[in-house]
Amino acid sequence: MLKQKTLLLLLLFDSYLAQSSQQEWSWVNLDSELDKWLSDYDFVNHENKKFYNMKKDKIYLPNKQYDSITGNNFWEDLVNKPKLRSKIKKNISNEIFNKLNFLQNEHQLFEELIKNNFSLSCSEKNKNLLQIIDGAEKNKINKTIELAINSLDSSYKIDVLDKIKEIEKNWTKQNVNSLTNRLIKTLPDYKYNSYVSGNNLSLPLKNKISYLNKSFLDEISSNVKKKHCTKSNNLIQSSIASGVGISIDSIIKAKELVVFCYNKMTFHRKMSFWDKSSQLIKNKYGINAWFKYNLKKGFLYLTYGYHKKAIDVFDDLRVSLDENVSPNELNLLDYYSARAYYLKNDFNKASLFYKKRWKSKVSLVKDQELVKDTILFLFEMKEYSQILNYLEDSLEINKQNYSDDSNNNMILSFVLFWQARSYILLSDFKKSKHILKKIVNNDSFSYYGALSKYIYEKKSNIKTSNSLEGRESFSFKKYIKSFPDKKRKYFLLASIMIKLGYFKDGLCELKEVGEVENMSVYEKYLIALLHYKASNYLNAILVYKSIPLSQQKKLPFGSDIILYPPKYADLIDEFSSKLSIDPFLVAATIRQESAFNNQAQSSAGAKGLMQLMKGTANDITGGIPNTYLSKKKTNNIKKLLRKSKNTLYHPEINISLGVFHMWKLLKKHKTLPLALIAYNAGPRKIKDWSEILSSNDYILSIEKVPYKETKNYIKLIIRNFFYYKHYYDKDSIRNSLNISFLDKIIDIDRL
Repeated sequence: MLKQKTLLLLLLFDSYLAQSSQQEWSWVNLDSELDKWLSDYDFVNHENKKFYNMKKDKIYLPNKQYDSITGNNFWEDLVNKPKLRSKIKKNISNEIFNKLNFLQNEHQLFEELIKNNFSLSCSEKNKNLLQIIDGAEKNKINKTIELAINSLDSSYKIDVLDKIKEIEKNWTKQNVNSLTNRLIKTLPDYKYNSYVSGNNLSLPLKNKISYLNKSFLDEISSNVKKKHCTKSNNLIQSSIASGVGISIDSIIKAKELVVFCYNKMTFHRKMSFWDKSSQLIKNKYGINAWFKYNLKKGFLYLTYGYHKKAIDVFDDLRVSLDENVSPNELNLLDYYSARAYYLKNDFNKASLFYKKRWKSKVSLVKDQELVKDTILFLFEMKEYSQILNYLEDSLEINKQNYSDDSNNNMILSFVLFWQARSYILLSDFKKSKHILKKIVNNDSFSYYGALSKYIYEKKSNIKTSNSLEGRESFSFKKYIKSFPDKKRKYFLLASIMIKLGYFKDGLCELKEVGEVENMSVYEKYLIALLHYKASNYLNAILVYKSIPLSQQKKLPFGSDIILYPPKYADLIDEFSSKLSIDPFLVAATIRQESAFNNQAQSSAGAKGLMQLMKGTANDITGGIPNTYLSKKKTNNIKKLLRKSKNTLYHPEINISLGVFHMWKLLKKHKTLPLALIAYNAGPRKIKDWSEILSSNDYILSIEKVPYKETKNYIKLIIRNFFYYKHYYDKDSIRNSLNISFLDKIIDIDRL
C-alpha cells in the first residue's frame, strides 16, 4: 500500500507540474448585493429564515481532471481499476512512469526522494524515513540529517534528532557530530536552547536570560495543566529565594497561573497564596518590584469584581509609597483606583483620580485601558463635550491614523466610536457620520467596526460593501510563480492531497513551508485557503488575520469569507428553527467557541462545537420537551452522556443541546448580552455583576463586564452574528438589516 500510495502521489505531482503553468484556481466572487441586510429581525421570535440559504463556498483547487476522484477508497480504486490507472498514466511521460514503477523498496524510494528534494505526506515521511535511519548505513543516516537540515519543519527536525539519539551507540561520534550540530543550530532559538539544555550538549545557549524566563514559565504552565499546584508554588518560592535571574514580570505571571490552579478554593483563599511571596519579593527584588507585585494583586481583585477589596489594597499601597516607586506604577495606582470606584458606582471619588490625567498627554496604545475608562466614565456622567475635549487635548485624536498594527486599530476604533456617539448626542450628525465612515473603511471586521457599519448604513443609505477597486483577480499561477522552488513543491503537494480529501497529510505538508510570520502575503493567503478547504478553520482564520490590513484590501473580492465559515448549516437550521432562534446567532457562537472543530476541548473541560460542560449537558437533557427532541432521542443522549466521555464531540448532539441551552438563557435573561454572559461565565455572574449591568445602555454595560474574557466574548459573538448575516442571508440582498437590540442601545433615530 505504501508503494502504491507513494507512486500515485508522485504521478499526480509530475502531472500537476506539467499543467500548473496553464491552470488557475478560481475564487467565487461574493454577490455585489451581499452588503444589504435582512429586515424585521428579532433574536428569539425569528422568522423561519434558513441558514442553508447561504451562498456556498467554492474554492476550486487544481487538477480539475481529478474532480471525480474523491473518497476514502481512492488508493484501493487505483489498484483495482486499471482504466483509472491508465487515465492517469496518459498525463505523464512514459519515462517518469517507468522510472517510478522501478522503485522496489524503501531504500530506493528514499534515494529518489533525496534526489528530487521531495517528500511523502508528513505522516508517512516521518514514519518511514526514521525507520530507514534505524540500523541503516552511514550514508543513509547522513542523507536523512541533510534532508532534516533543509526542512522548514522544526518538529520534523526534533523527530530526526530524537531518533539519532536513540541509536547513537551504533555509530561513532566523528561521523555524525558535525552534521548533527548543523541540524541542531537550524532550530528556532527556544527549541535550540531547550534541546541543548535537555541533552547536556556543549553548544552555547542563545539569549540566555530570555530562555531562562521562558523555560521557567513553561515549567510552571506545564505543572499547572497537570494540576500540580503546590509543586508550582514551591518552584516559584525557590526561584525568588535563589535569585537565579527570573524577572519580577515572570514571577507575577507564574504566580497568577498558580493562584488559579486551585479550582475548588474560594477566590479569597486563592489570593492568600499571593500574599505568601510578598515579603520575600520585597527582600530579594526591592520596593519597586514589591509595589508592582501587590499592584497586580489589587488588579486581580478588580478584574474579578471584588471592587471593595481592590480599593483596600490600593489604599494600603498608597500608605506605603516610596520614592523608589516608578512613575508608571504610580499612574497605574491612580488608574486602578479610579476604575474600582467607577465600577462601584462611586462617581465622585472616581472623578478625583480620573481628573489627574485629563489634561496630561496619553499614549493611544500604551495607555489604552486608561483612555477607555476615562471615556466611559465621562459618557456615563453625560459629559459628552468633555469627552471631545479630552480626545483633542490628551490624545490629539485628529492626528491618530489607522495602520497595520492591530493593537493600534482596536483602540482607535473604540475611541472614534465613542467620539461619534458623543457627537450624535450633541446633535452634530455630520461629524458623527464622517467618523463612523472612517471606522468602516479601515476596521470593519472588528466589533466597533461592525457596529459603525450598521449605524452608518442604517441611516445614510450609502452602502459600504468592500469595493472591487484596487483588488486583483485570483491567480494560482501568478502567486505560485513567485515562490522559491522548495516552497512551491510543498504548496503543490499540499493542494493535491487536500483536493483528494487527505486533509491531515496535506496540512502536514504545509508545515514544511515554514513559519507563518516569515511568509509573504501571497504565501499566507494560499495557506489560509488550503486550511479553509481542509476544514481547519481556526488556522485559516489566524493565518488570514496575520495578513496586514492594507494588504487584505487588495486580495480578491470575497476572500474575507474565510473568516466566517458556513460549517454544519443543516444541523444549525434543524434545531434553531424548532425554537425560532436566529440560526446566524448559533453559527456566530460556534465560530467563537470552537471554530467549528467538533473535537475542541477547553482547559476547563468544555467540549465540542458549542463548548458544553458535561454537567451543563446533563442539566439540559432534564428539561427538553418532546416538541424539540423526541423522548427516545433525549433518553439516548442521556445514556450516551453516562457511558462515554466523548458524547459531546458528536456534532448533532452538541448542537441540539447547545441551541436549547442558548434558547433558555435568552428566554430567562431577555437580552443577548446577559444571555451571553450566562453562557460564557455562568448565570451566577449576572447576580454578582447586577450593579454593573444595571444600565439600559448595553454597549456601555458590556464595556464594564469585569472578566476581560467574557467582555471580549460578548463583543465577538455580536460581531460574528453581524457578518454571518452579511455573507449568508439571501434576504439581505433586498432589504436593510434591522437588529432590534442595537436600535434600542444606540440612539438610532437621532442619526
